Amino acid sequence: MNLNTVILSGNLTSDPAPAGSSAEVATFSLSFLAPFGTDRAGGAKRRDFVSVVAFGKAAAACLFH
Repeated sequence: MNLNTVILSGNLTSDPAPAGSSAEVATFSLSFLAPFGTDRAGGAKRRDFVSVVAFGKAAAACLFH
């Protein structure tokens, strides 16, 4: 089985919130600067937003930290 790992570092755009009636699922949004264009090393950047859903222990850590 192949798994991909992504590590994003940025700013929360909202506080993590429970999804549904349990603390087993948490949702939040993250914003970060990402390089774009042909000159990726040079400096052109844009603000990107990612919706995140955490499950289980990760959700509990997001909600009750």
